[in-house]
Amino acid sequence: MKQTCTNINVKSIIRTEIQNSKIYRNERTLSINRNKKKKHVPKKDKISKSQNR
Repeated sequence: MKQTCTNINVKSIIRTEIQNSKIYRNERTLSINRNKKKKHVPKKDKISKSQNR
């Protein structure tokens, strides 16, 4: 019983680590995208786009 419990714990820890890494990557790409958008698109266009949606 103890072995199965530890295995489950390790799996859950690995899953959370993977999720955290995915979230970290997503945040990095989002910030990169934001930086790219800032250079190309002025703020007024962003506001109008958000209102149209």
